[in-house]
Amino acid sequence: LVIIPNGIDVHLEVFPKKKAIIELSRITRCPSLFSAHFIIGTTANFYKNKGIDTFIEAMKVLKEKGVIKEHHIFFLIIGDGEERLHLEKMLHAYNLEKECCMPGKLADASKYMSIFDIFVIPSRKEGLPFVLLEAATARVPVIATRVGGIPEMLQNEQNGILINPESPEELATAIEKLNPKPDLQKKLSGALLNTVSQKYTQEAMAKDTAALYRAVSE
Repeated sequence: LVIIPNGIDVHLEVFPKKKAIIELSRITRCPSLFSAHFIIGTTANFYKNKGIDTFIEAMKVLKEKGVIKEHHIFFLIIGDGEERLHLEKMLHAYNLEKECCMPGKLADASKYMSIFDIFVIPSRKEGLPFVLLEAATARVPVIATRVGGIPEMLQNEQNGILINPESPEELATAIEKLNPKPDLQKKLSGALLNTVSQKYTQEAMAKDTAALYRAVSE
């Protein structure tokens, strides 16, 4: 068995943060993006395995503790899918509709990745999510669950923060840990970009694939 991990173009086009905010405010109904001091979110298909409900539960914890108001946090969840109605009901039930926007699917969503101060992957199940590579190229710090191939790429508190799946309290604590610490955010995002640049590039993926073909044809 040979494992060849996903690869990405580390020079993938990403809008500067200010432009990402302007463009997303223009094409979505998320006016609060301009007034937010800190934007936390994710990009995902709204399936149960993606754990967006866990993310919303973590928002509820942060709101009850006063963290959202204190730090002017805004949540952005880009995507769509079968769980959308359920997630919208959760936001309404927890009175989070003013603090969170779900604008739907966006073409070339990776271009807007710089808008996030923290990127969250709350999945119950994963392989090696390509969006994790996209967050790395955008130099965004990541909080992700210990599932699938994610722990092969992320080392806890070295190039990201790992949490257990279906753990809203743990996710909320991780967000609190990163939120007021720009130096830690920069350290983790820089280390993650370094990991991707060394092991998860398109060139590395192509080289390893070609080497495998040569090996089995000899």
